[in-house]
Amino acid sequence: MTYDSVLFELSNSASPSGRFPDDAEFKQALMEYIDITYARVALFKLEQFETKNIPVDIKEVTVEHLLPQTRSAWWTEYLGGNDAADKIYEKYLNCIGNLAPISKGYNSKISNRPWAEKIVNLKSVQFAVTSETADNVEWKEEDIVARNEDIAYRLCAAITSPLERTRKYQTISKGNETTGVFALNDDSLSVTGASIKYLIYKGNPIAIDTWRDLLLEVGTILCKKDKTLMQNIVKENKIHKSTSKRNNSDKDPIFTLNPKTVISPRQIGDTQIYVEGCLSASRARYYARRLASEYGVLDDFSIEVTTME
Repeated sequence: MTYDSVLFELSNSASPSGRFPDDAEFKQALMEYIDITYARVALFKLEQFETKNIPVDIKEVTVEHLLPQTRSAWWTEYLGGNDAADKIYEKYLNCIGNLAPISKGYNSKISNRPWAEKIVNLKSVQFAVTSETADNVEWKEEDIVARNEDIAYRLCAAITSPLERTRKYQTISKGNETTGVFALNDDSLSVTGASIKYLIYKGNPIAIDTWRDLLLEVGTILCKKDKTLMQNIVKENKIHKSTSKRNNSDKDPIFTLNPKTVISPRQIGDTQIYVEGCLSASRARYYARRLASEYGVLDDFSIEVTTME
């Protein structure tokens, strides 16, 4: 296979589960945690992309934790004591901003030395993405946060992005498990025993953990689209648990301004609107379809579902 054909296949994954992350997701993942093996490749690629000059083979490259893996008493005190240091270490030790490429010949004995001593050595490292860290007079939380954002942003430019999708999602069978993408209003799909993986809105997949999250996510999307319409739906109680077609303020609401009127209230974003969270899979899908229909955008939604045979 050629490079172009591999990129095409990766960009047109059979289901959202296997898709390329977008820049925002990629950046967020880098800023939270990255495996050292992947960090080595990513940082090597960044150096190559920005300088066009790699002084050593990647086999000779390792990764330095700027905030050292072995925390000395000096670093604990420097970061504000045990509690503060614990929080910083837990959050930032393995984020991309705390990692830097170095050659294997780098003196690892200085890794957990005080920052002022470390930067003397970092200045001489042949990788620009590493030596530039010596410009930081300190290496405290705000410095890590700033570099974390910066390196993640630069990697979005350095790493190849996916192509625009040109192939529809497909149904995949693996053993006794089948994963497929269905229109939200597809009556042929039985949700009995099915697990929902993604809500897809205008081609953009959104991870969903449970069926009850489906209604909350659809409500969140449509509330952002037109909050006034959502407020009218709530005010007129257009979507309620009664099987009656007639709007009635006395019927149990699905969307409400009063969380006490539903069994398990779930707030829609930062609005004062709540959605019922105590619903079966079939009812969650039913009400999601009702809401999308009220907005006239039912065709904009589909879902990825996994079923067991």
